Amino acid sequence: MLPKALKKFADEKNYPILGDSVRCTRYAEPVGFGMQGSFYVVSASVDPNTWNKDLQKEIKTELKKIGTVSYNQKDSIVQMIVKAPLGAEKLHARLEDSADALMQTLARHQVAYRKTCIFCGQGECDDFADQGAACVPAHTSCKADAAEKLMAEVVENETNGNYILAILCALLGGIVGALPSALTILLFETIYAVLFALIPLAAYYGYKLARGKMNGTVPFIIAIAALLDTMVLEVAVQYIWVRQEAPTFPLSTFLSYVFSGEGFPLLLQDAAMPLVFCIVGIAIVWGQINNNNRQIRQKAQQLAQGTTTSTPK
Repeated sequence: MLPKALKKFADEKNYPILGDSVRCTRYAEPVGFGMQGSFYVVSASVDPNTWNKDLQKEIKTELKKIGTVSYNQKDSIVQMIVKAPLGAEKLHARLEDSADALMQTLARHQVAYRKTCIFCGQGECDDFADQGAACVPAHTSCKADAAEKLMAEVVENETNGNYILAILCALLGGIVGALPSALTILLFETIYAVLFALIPLAAYYGYKLARGKMNGTVPFIIAIAALLDTMVLEVAVQYIWVRQEAPTFPLSTFLSYVFSGEGFPLLLQDAAMPLVFCIVGIAIVWGQINNNNRQIRQKAQQLAQGTTTSTPK
């Protein structure tokens, strides 16, 4: 998601927004602005054949008063983290000046720019796309294909999958996630309540492993599975303690007491703190599930709506 400050910068300069980056149209080359964590970044997509470690050291030294230069070898992107001054006008000027400094330095060292599509690796690009916080060459048709594939992935996640198998795997995953809590209780007689947050995370992993449907019902399934696994853990630990004191005490008698009007409130009282941290874990998983398909949809829409502004050279 592009921050408001960069959106304002793009609007003021009439620069196109490409997903998570802003393209600097003052240059025909793939130069852009973006965010890396909480830092502003100026980036250029370069030809890896004209880049090496010695050159990186030289450029890093030359630009150290302006920003911190790094190189993303996977995508052949030179990035410079820029220190952001207070105030929109100063920020906009700093970004523009930083882009000029980076471009001049690359030109002085005869660094060539990338000419191949980020999607297919072929030349003759007619558009640009975002790659993280960077701007890279692309084909309009490749962007459309990528958007279509992303939307197909969303549909696949939401409509295909086996509920029954996925729910069973979520329960089993939750039990696996409960093992660290069980071991610390039984071996060290200590309750690390934060470990109970692992239960819904493990349940979610089990659900995903079984390729369950990733739709609106998943958070509820994970929540129920995690809460059930937490209660199962509490019951199991309590029974193990009882058996240590009375080895012949029958399980049926124990369960009858635990789920009676007298025993169940005591069980809930003992499980109060673990349940609280389990709910914290559920909240984390809930947010992750809700964000997953939404981010994919947004990325697909950004690719589909991207406009051609000029032809990469």
